Amino acid sequence: MKSTNGKIIGKYCPAEHNVGLESNTIQLGTVDFYRKRDINSGTFDDEEGIILYKIKDSIQLTSEISKKYFDNAIKSDGNNNLVVCKNRFKITNPYAFSDGDSGNVKLSGDTADLIKIDVTGFYYIFSTTETDEAPTLEAGKKIDNSYDSFYKIIDPSIFMKAIAKRLYEDGVNKKLTPVPMSDELELVQVYVNYRGGMVNYDEPKIEEMSQNNDSKLTFQDRLIKSIFNKNTRHGHASQKEFRCAFWFTDSNGELLQLPSNEPYILNVDSLKDLFVNIELAKSQ
Repeated sequence: MKSTNGKIIGKYCPAEHNVGLESNTIQLGTVDFYRKRDINSGTFDDEEGIILYKIKDSIQLTSEISKKYFDNAIKSDGNNNLVVCKNRFKITNPYAFSDGDSGNVKLSGDTADLIKIDVTGFYYIFSTTETDEAPTLEAGKKIDNSYDSFYKIIDPSIFMKAIAKRLYEDGVNKKLTPVPMSDELELVQVYVNYRGGMVNYDEPKIEEMSQNNDSKLTFQDRLIKSIFNKNTRHGHASQKEFRCAFWFTDSNGELLQLPSNEPYILNVDSLKDLFVNIELAKSQ
């Protein structure tokens, strides 16, 4: 995954945050953080990390079906919200109701009804830019007016592996403590996962939810997929964002929640050889 064929993967930022210069830290953002950014920012997306389902027919979400779509059983909170994983996910649909003693939840309505799942709180995100041209001050300012600097990530694969290792070390040292889905679980081992790739700019995908849907995607597949999608209506596709995502799982592969929705500042003092400053060209 090295930069090849003249392509560069790197990050626009304020000069004081440039780890190719004097800065020793990077900021790992969260979905919530990017949603709350200034609407004029080139990284703003208020629909980031959203999964949409359309109800094909009225379906009974038995434990088998809810496992298929959500990995965990679903219950109603009595306020037209379905709650998955003990309030970790909020699913809103006005046609949801409990069928009583069985504990199952039934979703009904016509085919226009949508279920929206908000997946904030599970992924750290590090956004970079892929470019086959010399980075320019103008390009940086289009993302954020404070971006007057750029550093190249020499090898993204090595970078992500090193950041995952550093996150793991911070977890061991109790600087960072992921939260289990269930309050009844005790964490014995925490694993750090990562994935990198280009962001896909498209209209939000709506998956059809039905009793007989044979999709092979797991809920975690859907979650990570939503992290690499951004809505075209915000007009950021020209940025060619290469995104790195990091998340935590337990020894059973179950997703763990981040300690908070705030960005995490990670010390990379010993990883400085992974970055190199590139002087920005100024437009003529």
